[in-house]
Amino acid sequence: IGKHTPMIFHLPQEIQNRAAALSEFLKRTVSGFETFTASIGIKDYDQSEWTYLHKDGHSLRVSLALNKLQDEDGTLLGYIGLAVDVTEKCLAQKKLAAAYAQVDEVLECTSDSVMTLSHDWTMLYGNSNAMKLPGFKVGANYWSSFPAQLSSQAEQCLRSAMTDRKEVHYESYYSPDERWYRVQAYPTAEGLSIFFSDITEDKKLQAQLASEQALRNVRIEALSNMAGGLAHEISNPLAIIHARASNLSDLAASGNTVSSDEVLKNCDSILKTAVRATTILRGLRGFGREAGKDPFEPASIYEIV
Repeated sequence: IGKHTPMIFHLPQEIQNRAAALSEFLKRTVSGFETFTASIGIKDYDQSEWTYLHKDGHSLRVSLALNKLQDEDGTLLGYIGLAVDVTEKCLAQKKLAAAYAQVDEVLECTSDSVMTLSHDWTMLYGNSNAMKLPGFKVGANYWSSFPAQLSSQAEQCLRSAMTDRKEVHYESYYSPDERWYRVQAYPTAEGLSIFFSDITEDKKLQAQLASEQALRNVRIEALSNMAGGLAHEISNPLAIIHARASNLSDLAASGNTVSSDEVLKNCDSILKTAVRATTILRGLRGFGREAGKDPFEPASIYEIV
């Protein structure tokens, strides 16, 4: 006391940086002890953070409040400073900032759109995917930004999550951008955290699979209805083939000379009937297979009929 200026236990680099900033702001040179007091003339007091150097060599972070000391006539007598050790607070803030940065990094890596809402439905945060949502804006009201969700299942679920403090899961179609979303909402201290997954392509695939399954069911039902008719259509040619083959067998078993015309007549009937049965079976096989990717070709309706 009485021997040194407080500058002795400050970091010289911090003093230099502060003096340079004040000199630029005030448009004049600021140096020495004035580095601490120049701001008081601007706002009657100064509140800044500094690094103090201890006699044993270690340092600590302080929040220094500096004000004038004046007599009744307003004559400046000196200054009074109150320094509060905020070292632990600064460390905690750094850890918290690092934790937030890590969380942000994770949320930026996810394919989901993530946003957080306050209890009054103000949007507080959104990752890069959420930023792409039409209407999203930090600080805006959620329902004003996404009015299409009002009076829908989405509104009921989100209000239930906010009021009852329970997580909800649901799927929702958002008409303005014609997309389907799978939504998960979780209560937080601030309000809600909401995760949106775009499942539009999944929905299209599900619809396609359902359509294909319905078509298969129709084909199976049609085949079942056709079974009786097909049984007749196939059994008739088989009966003819059986009869002609029996004729040939009987002729061969009789031991008599058989004319070639008789043999050719029976064989021709067998061949024609076999072709008829083969055509029926080929058509059945074509009807039952998946033909969705077959090329389209021009065809005469008269020939088909």
